[in-house]
Amino acid sequence: MHSFLSNEYLTQTPATLKPYWPREAINIKKAAAMAQKSNGTIRNWCANHFIGRPVGPNRWGVSIVALTMFLDGDHKALRQYLQGDRSSPLVVGYYERLGLGDLVKAGA
Repeated sequence: MHSFLSNEYLTQTPATLKPYWPREAINIKKAAAMAQKSNGTIRNWCANHFIGRPVGPNRWGVSIVALTMFLDGDHKALRQYLQGDRSSPLVVGYYERLGLGDLVKAGA
């Protein structure tokens, strides 16, 4: 599977859940329910599309922001998010839509 966000498009390590805000992170099971996909599919998406990362021993965090961008097919927003952008209107719009706007506005 070739990701539209493969390493050739990234200039650095993906900035998924960086900074780490617990309210942005959901577990694999919640992400699977949201996407109506299996846990395995979500794990594959984390590995291939960088929408999540390990956040502890045997624990993955999936960015609800990145997952929503991915499900929407918003490649531009997801690319900006993965490059660490947390201030452009496109990325901030997703945080606001998900009730997390205060995180990016305060730089919490």
